[in-house]
Amino acid sequence: MCYLQLPFTPDPGDDPAQKEEHHRYLAFRKVRHTILRLIGHHYRRPKGTHRSWQGCDLDLTGVTIHGEMDFENASFSGSRGSFRDATFSGGKVWFGGATFSGGEVLFDDATFSGGEVSFADATGSVPAGLLTAVGAAPITVPQAWLRVDP
Repeated sequence: MCYLQLPFTPDPGDDPAQKEEHHRYLAFRKVRHTILRLIGHHYRRPKGTHRSWQGCDLDLTGVTIHGEMDFENASFSGSRGSFRDATFSGGKVWFGGATFSGGEVLFDDATFSGGEVSFADATGSVPAGLLTAVGAAPITVPQAWLRVDP
């Protein structure tokens, strides 16, 4: 996970003068996307099966997630997950159908800008700090998470 916490350098574009930097950006982006894809895959595997990470802690504090990340139907039950200070920009991030119960998942001070983020059909408790971090970003959350009890 430490690789993902390295400083994120945005795409310098396809200006011919920046060709080498652009290729470096594409290579690093491919590695970052592969790591995120594998993390999502392991959290979607049923607990107790080979290579399942359900029940394991996940620390993506300060990570920039630029592109796709698929945590659809993942389970964050009985573990701690941190997306504190993470930046979600561009691409699609899916937490649809994910389960958040019996553990702690934090989105405190996370930033959502651009792209699409979905928690549609997620179950369990609202992850800490999520609704505050969302702001005006295009994000889908279960209606039950938007209800505030007096």
